[in-house]
Amino acid sequence: MLSSLNVLKVKVCQSAIRRNLADLSMEGEAITRMGHTSRSVMVIASWALIQLIVAVSCLPTGAHSNGSSSDGLVQNEWTTETVDTEENSGTSLTLALDSKGSPGIAYCRWRSGEEAYELKFAWRETDGWRTEAVDGEGDVGYQCSLAFDANDKPAIAYLDRTHGRLKFARRGETGWSFQTVDSVPSVFETSLKRDRKGVLFVSYITDEPLVLDEPHELKLARLVDEEWKIEVVTTEGQPMGKASLAFDASNDPLLVYYLGQIDALTVARKKDGAWRFSALPSCEGLGWPSLATDPWGNPGIAFATGSPHWDIIYAEWEGDDWNIATIPQTKAAGCSMHLSFDLNGEPCVSYVVIVRPLKEDALTLAVRTGESWKTEVIDRGPYVGGYNSLAISNEGVVMIAYSYPDLEGLAAGRPGSAISGVKFAWRQLD
Repeated sequence: MLSSLNVLKVKVCQSAIRRNLADLSMEGEAITRMGHTSRSVMVIASWALIQLIVAVSCLPTGAHSNGSSSDGLVQNEWTTETVDTEENSGTSLTLALDSKGSPGIAYCRWRSGEEAYELKFAWRETDGWRTEAVDGEGDVGYQCSLAFDANDKPAIAYLDRTHGRLKFARRGETGWSFQTVDSVPSVFETSLKRDRKGVLFVSYITDEPLVLDEPHELKLARLVDEEWKIEVVTTEGQPMGKASLAFDASNDPLLVYYLGQIDALTVARKKDGAWRFSALPSCEGLGWPSLATDPWGNPGIAFATGSPHWDIIYAEWEGDDWNIATIPQTKAAGCSMHLSFDLNGEPCVSYVVIVRPLKEDALTLAVRTGESWKTEVIDRGPYVGGYNSLAISNEGVVMIAYSYPDLEGLAAGRPGSAISGVKFAWRQLD
């Protein structure tokens, strides 16, 4: 598995020619941002044909190019690998690293004949990627989140919509085992994390889609002696969206989420056994934030505001208040973004930039160095990277997993072709 940059470099040398040929054939691949499409066959086919014409005229993707394109977006050298080509794969994608820096990816695949999702897991070995189905009992896998436990075993929290429950799967020596975390009909999104002592936590906000005006509950569940202990953090103010979870230097949990009643992002921090709440200043808007802590446990938050073309905002905790800054040259195409920190504690954010509306997007990485931000393109094409997830290893290798479409399937009107596979890109940070 991917345990060092040297292993990755060997892989690159062995497959350079094959990979470059594959990049040319995959030029212009794209995905929908927010999941499955239900448009008619005629609309899908027309849209895909337009996108295909645009894609043919596009420059090669950022996987093996340097310099700037005509739109001013910088493209550095990335190594791109195909993880999964099974049709309809890549929804709710999430990337995590084990203690050796080896990547794993959890995501779900839409089974069009059954009108249901199944949960999948992918991991990397020295000769390429392996994938397996984790759970296919009913409509399962949506809103999944991946983490590795203290023994480097992959663990996934996800929604079972058939049975109305939040499930937990963990792979052991003999396969996957399953538990019910909570009996809930639906959740907005899950955030599974391991604290600094190796204990697994999952945060989520309940949603009653068939019950009007039902209060949402922000919950935090903790795995203790193989049993889940659930705490209701708050029901005040109608919490919504993703409740992103991290742990500070004192191993206290932090949550950031969207508060519907005041249209603002809110931070919840547990200190001395009590939860304390504060709204981010001047941060009205979107409710899918990404929270992370730097190597010293200081929190940062990336999020978007200003729909429909969102600015990417970075909020940094400075000991007694939040410092808010807009990342330059960003107009996000969707709310899928991810924050991580490099070895020097500098924030890195992955997101999608609109290059030409409805025709071309760019999966982008923004890296702060000192007081300035640098942005670069990882891959580009119509709707590329609608689901993406970012991680940085202890050796300074930045890795991004993302989904992409089947343009031929879209042109042919095959249902579910908008999300049709998973890719993985990496490079050494400067």
